[in-house]
Amino acid sequence: MKQKHFYYIIVQSEGQAKFVTALDNSTKTAHWEISAKPLALAKSYAEDVAFCLNLNFYPAFVLHSLYEITEQIFYKE
Repeated sequence: MKQKHFYYIIVQSEGQAKFVTALDNSTKTAHWEISAKPLALAKSYAEDVAFCLNLNFYPAFVLHSLYEITEQIFYKE
């Protein structure tokens, strides 16, 4: 049985690590909100978006997971 792979982008913003939750192709922007579900992407697309975020001084990397992430796991209380 073939295993499913999920790729997520994590961005360091405002002193916190956050998952990218939405991408807007019309304005070429990524959004990350603590209350929204993380956005799973294709591997090559996730790598391209993370690379572009790094070029724009937003530290970002791609997280490879074998399980779907349904909520933000990084938060401060």
